[in-house]
Amino acid sequence: MVKIQFNNKILTGYKMVINDITQQEKVKNDLKSQYEYLNSIMNERIKELLSTNEKLRGKIEKIKLFDKKITCQ
Repeated sequence: MVKIQFNNKILTGYKMVINDITQQEKVKNDLKSQYEYLNSIMNERIKELLSTNEKLRGKIEKIKLFDKKITCQ
């Protein structure tokens, strides 16, 4: 309850505050969408890097075996 003095009289009543959160919700949803998009790109890149890393390890092993064969001869 709010009391306001006006013309030497005290008025009492209720004060209501309304906030429009439309823009705030839009920004929040946009931010969430961008986060999900970037997260999916990051996960794809991680998969690519893991695959490439595995291929490189295989090539390194082949080179090591080849080096062993050469040095044993």
